[in-house]
Amino acid sequence: MSMTLSEVCELVGGELRGDGALVVERLAALDQADEGSLVFAFDPAAVVQAEASGAGSAVVRTGCQCALPHIVVPDVRKAQSVLLRAFQPPRPAPTGVHPTAVLGEGVVVGSDPSIAPYAVIGAGTVLGARVVIGAHTVIGERCAVGDDTILKPHVTLYDGVRVGARCTIDSGAVVGADGYGFTHDGGQHQLVPQIGGVVIEDECEIGANTCIDRATLGCTRIGAGTKIDNLVMVAHNVRTGRHCLLISQVGVAGSTTLGNGVVLAGQVGVADHLDIGDGVMVGAQSGVAKSAAPGQRLMGTPALPGIEFHRMMAALTRLPDMMREARRAEREARAAAGQESGG
Repeated sequence: MSMTLSEVCELVGGELRGDGALVVERLAALDQADEGSLVFAFDPAAVVQAEASGAGSAVVRTGCQCALPHIVVPDVRKAQSVLLRAFQPPRPAPTGVHPTAVLGEGVVVGSDPSIAPYAVIGAGTVLGARVVIGAHTVIGERCAVGDDTILKPHVTLYDGVRVGARCTIDSGAVVGADGYGFTHDGGQHQLVPQIGGVVIEDECEIGANTCIDRATLGCTRIGAGTKIDNLVMVAHNVRTGRHCLLISQVGVAGSTTLGNGVVLAGQVGVADHLDIGDGVMVGAQSGVAKSAAPGQRLMGTPALPGIEFHRMMAALTRLPDMMREARRAEREARAAAGQESGG
């Protein structure tokens, strides 16, 4: 598709500077742009790159000057998101149910489905309208998948998993495997049966190779609008609030509750049976060992409020000098003591 720069400006709610009749044919990275491309400059250094890229136009943030025809917006990342959605290829027409797909007894399929080759759907499962089920995806018995939800190839939903509407689950994700529960009995580890379920509410995204375990009892629940990255582990009986962000390689241990809008950055680990309040943000590679009140900003292992963490790190960088000063003071004290005893 294409649109004029004026139409792009109206779409993102920006300020146009330059030829509004200029046609934008595509969105491009700075190192792949040509005359028909629009590029995004997130800072002044990127504006210089944009001007030298060969692009026909740019989106820049407020306060930046650009020699190209451009649109000024307060938030370039937000404008980029709007335009990526506008320029993305249209969703393919429904393909129906492929002859090699296997549907169990009593499966209900909504209108306009796209069920790819070798998908397997267990007995009693209900699929909503316009669902997309990728090749080799396995959906267990008695599952429910909401309208307009997309399961990419090689997704696995175990029995009884419920996924809401307008969700996306990427390849390799496993939802509903047994939670990690064992008792030590007679010198052996015995599995505690995991008979609960998993509920993923509307408009969630689950990344590739992410695992969400079923509950021991009750359900593991992912709140509406939550976005989970690749390679994330959500253990049994975890409950997240709405619009949480769990970023690459996060691990949340069993029975922990996350409030609304919680952000766990890459490689954060959260211990079990904790309550993490609304709006808590945890920095990358932090380890959360105790519950956190709403709105906190935590960093480090064990995770501390951001101000305390930065003070601690600043003190840590001074530690070698402090140790040298302490040793020198000790030597001087010994020397002084020796002089006194000799006198």
